[in-house]
Amino acid sequence: MLAAGPAPNVTATQTGAFPSHPDNRAREGDTITYTTTISNATGAADATGVQLINPTPTNT
Repeated sequence: MLAAGPAPNVTATQTGAFPSHPDNRAREGDTITYTTTISNATGAADATGVQLINPTPTNT
């Protein structure tokens, strides 16, 4: 019998960047650039078949 290997530990973080404004809020017409990072940093096993489903929020 084979022992189960260490499980993957997949995490995702997302950040958004837009032009700077005094109130730190995006304005209508600004382009927001999103960066999503998916990692298996603390997992020791391959994370195969990973899918990220991240729909764009309404009113963006």
